Amino acid sequence: MGYCLKSTDGRPVERYLLQWLTLYFGESADDDYAVRNNTYYIERGYQTFNIIQFNKFIKKVSKFPFSSYPKWRNELIRKSLVAYCMGVKFSIPTMPITVGQFALSIEGLSNAYLNNRNKYSTIGSKPYKKLINNRLMKLKKSKSFGGYAKRLSTYLEQEIDVITELRNVYCGHSLIHSKKERDKISSVMNKWSVKHGWDRESSKRKAYRVSILEQTLAMHSSSIYKLSMNTNRILFFFYFNLIRELPFTKYDFTLIGLGLKEGLVVEHPDRIA
Repeated sequence: MGYCLKSTDGRPVERYLLQWLTLYFGESADDDYAVRNNTYYIERGYQTFNIIQFNKFIKKVSKFPFSSYPKWRNELIRKSLVAYCMGVKFSIPTMPITVGQFALSIEGLSNAYLNNRNKYSTIGSKPYKKLINNRLMKLKKSKSFGGYAKRLSTYLEQEIDVITELRNVYCGHSLIHSKKERDKISSVMNKWSVKHGWDRESSKRKAYRVSILEQTLAMHSSSIYKLSMNTNRILFFFYFNLIRELPFTKYDFTLIGLGLKEGLVVEHPDRIA
C-alpha cells in the first residue's frame, strides 16, 4: 500500500497531515512494499483501503487541535503523535531503541486522556489502563462478547509490558547492565515468545536466556517493532474512539466488530510480524 499526495494549490503538503496519515496507514506509510523479511513471516500483506473508514478518521483528526481542550493537552497529543512517527521512521535498523519512541508516545497519549496537568504518570505506572478499560467497558459487560473484550484488554496490556521493559533497559534508564533487569527482561520476553507461538511453555531451554539476550532481541527485532507500532496505533484509535476504523495489513492484527451486536476477533496467527 503506497500513496501519493499533491496539494491542490501547489504548496507543500501540510506536515501535520502527513503525520496523521502515518498513524492511519502504519508501516505502509513508510514502506509501500507488501514484502519484507520480518524473520518469522516474510510477507506483510496488503492493506485494503476503505474510503468510509478513512473519511471517519480524517473527519475526527481534522478538528485537531480540539477547541474544547486546553493548550497543554493538545500539545501532549501532538508530541505523542510525533514520537509515534519517529518510531515508524526509525523502524527496524535502530531496534530496540525504536521501541522507546512508541513507549514515549503511549505515555504521553495516556496522560492526555487522564487530563490531569498536575500529575504526570510514567508508563511504568500503567496510565493507559484507564483508556483501554473505558473503551472496552460496554463490551466487557456483554454476555455475548465480554470474553473477547477481556482477551483484547489483556493482550494489549501484555504488549505494553514488553514495550515498557525494553524502554527501561535500553533507552529510558539504560539498565541493560543490571543483572536484576537482565533477568527481568528475559522473563518478560520468554512469556512474550510463548504468547506468540515461537516457544513452548514447557521448553527447557528458553529462547531468551541472559547469556544470549542481545542476540535473541536482535533476531526478533522486526517482530517486536511491528507489535510495538501497532499497539501504539491501537491506543491512538481508542483515544479518538475510532476502534472500528483502524486498518491493518493482511497479516497484522484484525479487530472486527466492536459494536455490541457483533463479535470481536483478535488474530495473530503464529505471529505475523
